[in-house]
Amino acid sequence: MSNEDYGYDYDYLFKIVLIGDSGVGKSNLLSRFTTDEFNIESKSTIGVEFATRTIEVENKKIKAQIWDTAGQERYRAITSAYYRGAVGALIVYDISKSSSYENCNHWLTELRENADDNVAVGLIGNKSDLAHLRAVPTDEARNFAMENQMLFTETSALNSDNVDKAFRELIVAIFQMVSKHQVDLNGSGSNNVGSNGGPKGPTISLTPAPKEDKKKKSSNCC
Repeated sequence: MSNEDYGYDYDYLFKIVLIGDSGVGKSNLLSRFTTDEFNIESKSTIGVEFATRTIEVENKKIKAQIWDTAGQERYRAITSAYYRGAVGALIVYDISKSSSYENCNHWLTELRENADDNVAVGLIGNKSDLAHLRAVPTDEARNFAMENQMLFTETSALNSDNVDKAFRELIVAIFQMVSKHQVDLNGSGSNNVGSNGGPKGPTISLTPAPKEDKKKKSSNCC
């Protein structure tokens, strides 16, 4: 029987976190990718929110559950729990604010301290529509990404340039890791699955869709 027969409309569920300074456009990147919407009056996220979108990769349905973690200093303490179980991350900076780019090293360090060793990472230079105010050279950011084994894309959540590309490239990278068995789906780490095929506890991680548990979990979000 297929996963659909059990009420699941995906083959894999990937938890991805968006990190970076407040005001760089993480929430609008999230809404642009998941609902193709942009809120020009978007306010800083308080706490954490998430949204989902399902795409197809090599004939497999991948459901990306994307978490928007608050970038403001006073909320950083709560983010460690949300790194747990993440198999992908996008570090976002504003190309017109050099400080947001300089802080990417902090975000990368925090990610590596709290997430799985094999987490796939992409660096996003957002607000490419503000090219006339550019403060971060593209080549400099690209080199930083290469040195740290990250994907790199410049995006504009405002006009949707490269937003799909950035998320899809990350999702494909995660899927390739699964295909190469670089992430243990059945081991003792945070990315394992329970004996019934479902994810252990509340963690949304790199797990194949459950095949035995016929009850689909409900959510009040997205």
